[in-house]
Amino acid sequence: MDFEVAYYRMKKNAHFANQVEISNELFEELSKYMNPNYSVTEQIIYYYIMICKTLTYDPLFYAAEQKGIPAMLHEDPACVKLVTPSNNEVVCYETAAIFEKILERYGLEYEVLKSNPQIYGQEHTGTKFIVDKFIVCADVLSHAFINDSFYSKVGIPLQSIKCINQCEESREEFDVMVQNVYKDVNNKTLSPNMEKLRTILMLSKKNMTYDDRVKMLINLGFVGKNLPMMDRFAILKYMYLTSFSVSEMTNNLRMVMVKQRIDDDDKVTEYPAAWFAINPISLEKHPELSVYCGYDKDFNFMFASREKLQAEFDYGCFDYLTYFDQSKKIGNYAKLPGINKATRNY
Repeated sequence: MDFEVAYYRMKKNAHFANQVEISNELFEELSKYMNPNYSVTEQIIYYYIMICKTLTYDPLFYAAEQKGIPAMLHEDPACVKLVTPSNNEVVCYETAAIFEKILERYGLEYEVLKSNPQIYGQEHTGTKFIVDKFIVCADVLSHAFINDSFYSKVGIPLQSIKCINQCEESREEFDVMVQNVYKDVNNKTLSPNMEKLRTILMLSKKNMTYDDRVKMLINLGFVGKNLPMMDRFAILKYMYLTSFSVSEMTNNLRMVMVKQRIDDDDKVTEYPAAWFAINPISLEKHPELSVYCGYDKDFNFMFASREKLQAEFDYGCFDYLTYFDQSKKIGNYAKLPGINKATRNY
């Protein structure tokens, strides 16, 4: 028997629970595929999966680099009530709050995972909770792109709901429950197109040539038209990170997320966009040989010479993000080799 929960102590730091409400419309959507035969643990897993499938990362928040008005719109816990299946662009502390509110409905013990739980928002947020004999950590939006919200929409195995009991048998038992509930929900929610996309994304690339992998990556920008913006970009990001070697990403193929500025009636709005630099020899040593292509915010295909793309950066049509400047993770690059940051700020 696993008795760890008998002496495990939570911080019980959920100071914003009384300020958060879930709309009836959202709760009905989250509950629509509930199996009445689920155990309590399975029901909690189910709600986590449905939150992943229903909500998505806010692209404006991402492009604004978590600053300004796009950030302010997410920093009031009262705004959680405005989240619906159609108004579903959120950030990590909102998905955490929604999940925690469901845990509260079940009377479960939980804590907020962040360095300063006294302040709502402003930093990454996850959740730890206890259900039955399991101590679990859950994080719907662990990253802006590659996260369980994206995985759930295409049926890729989830990564960010984990039992952390010291007992290996308990961890394995919980993982099996996650897999079974996930399979059940996917059978009810995944379209044939998403099942095909999952097969493509999880396909072994060992026997594919570099050119075929590049073609597959570039063409994936045209798929997933019914998916939210950030999940469509996540398709490209996932394919890029899982299909190419460190050497290839360093020397021959670079994917960079940038912000695209759109002027509309004297209002400037920034959106995510994706650019690729492709080079037969070396991106860094021979940028004059690079070919640049990508997808704008509407997933229109873009193709540009080095000179044209540099001009678009200089004119303020595109700009680099600072997210990855300090990142040491392979594949997270801040710049396109051969394309300099604009000398003027717009």
